[in-house]
Amino acid sequence: MNLEQEKRRAAGLTARRVLTKETRELASQIICDRLAVLPEFRAANRIGMFLSMPDEVNLRPLVSIAWKQESEVYLPHVVGRGLPLDFYQYTAESQTRVSRFGIEELVPEISQRGEPSDFDLILVPLVAFDEHCQRIGMGAGYYDRTLAFCMDQQQRRPILIGVAFQVQQQPSWSPCTWDVPLDVIITESAELRATEFR
Repeated sequence: MNLEQEKRRAAGLTARRVLTKETRELASQIICDRLAVLPEFRAANRIGMFLSMPDEVNLRPLVSIAWKQESEVYLPHVVGRGLPLDFYQYTAESQTRVSRFGIEELVPEISQRGEPSDFDLILVPLVAFDEHCQRIGMGAGYYDRTLAFCMDQQQRRPILIGVAFQVQQQPSWSPCTWDVPLDVIITESAELRATEFR
């Protein structure tokens, strides 16, 4: 366990949790509006998204926008500890349930599975980020395992966009070897881009 990373994670979680409900709602709407006009979002046919925990950015308005532009939307499902996430297609007819993490998720047994390597874009939750589009997640490594294929420069990969509130930004740090860097991070007040898409 990296002690510095744990301190950053704790600071990011605290910064996110102390935002008022009204501030989170307003910032979430601004973030959705900013994402909706990104060329990468508008051009995407298959989009990986997430339905938020109570203190995360609420992307639900963006789901409707994606459907209106006829993009397919896929949501993550936790298979088990130490395993990559599965993604399932989310439609207006999809059935959902509350996961053990308190997050709304699709019922996998009656949902169509999608492969992240086939997506055009994936919106990634995070706890903390820096100006170089590095992210720290909740600590279970689900997204790093799921997106490990993105580290292969020879393989087709989706554009990875981190979604966060501005208060979650931290001073730059050196990433761990398994950390999958993001291409873009969108907050209510900033758009950060990696020097070049990897």
